[in-house]
Amino acid sequence: MDHSAAAAPSAAPILQVSGLNAWYDRSHVVQHISFDVLPGEIVTLMGRNGAGKTTTLRAMMGLVGRRTGTVVFDGTACLGAPAHQRYHLGLAYVPEDRRIVPGLTVRENLQLGLIAGAARSSTAQMIEEIAATFPRLKERLDQEATSMSGGEQQMLAIARAMMARPKMILLDEPSEGIMPILVDEMFELFARMKQTGTTILLWNRTSSAPCRSPTVPTSSIRVGSSTQAGPTRCWPMRRSRKNTVRYEPDGTLHKYAKCACFNPNSRCTMPKL
Repeated sequence: MDHSAAAAPSAAPILQVSGLNAWYDRSHVVQHISFDVLPGEIVTLMGRNGAGKTTTLRAMMGLVGRRTGTVVFDGTACLGAPAHQRYHLGLAYVPEDRRIVPGLTVRENLQLGLIAGAARSSTAQMIEEIAATFPRLKERLDQEATSMSGGEQQMLAIARAMMARPKMILLDEPSEGIMPILVDEMFELFARMKQTGTTILLWNRTSSAPCRSPTVPTSSIRVGSSTQAGPTRCWPMRRSRKNTVRYEPDGTLHKYAKCACFNPNSRCTMPKL
């Protein structure tokens, strides 16, 4: 993986995922995925619909009932631990549906981010710091939260997760349903978060969204393959039990054994059938 320049090459990973598997009932959705993230990186999961990107994040957070493998965060193995313990380790999660509480103001939703934290006494100070980082929210602290636009609610969900000053934050498709101007603003926000030392792991439906801002260096992990220098290698992670096919730009038809990699800009190295 091409790690960003902000992280020292010799730095120990803040997140190590090895042989991660996850099931919904009998459906084996995530299969033997392994990767690591260095401190201060912004890393993107990419892949087709149904490849298991959301399930990967949920399994790492302990929100999938049946899961195996190893997840080590900041030196602590946490795959088998209850989900709430990750909060105290410094790992935050923003789900795709945002979970904004109706009937509460922006300020009150932010306060929920510290309700289980040790820094509850400094809530007012933290809100002031968050408001400085999220200018749109500063103007709306006393506004009913669900009356804001979808992009503003997404920023609120991220700000609420940042209230506890996590070391790393997982974002489940933060740009979904948001107007392009707010997507640009959001990724500029990620650049500011990166500068403060926050590590980010996210996924988006398209590969272009994480790189909208040229000032935000990112690494990427393709669900179904890994992005590295040289040809793309396919992860064993896949859902389909059938062989898949792909036409190369030269018109050649290739078959791949259970390969979910459909990156048109790279050549898969899985054995052809």
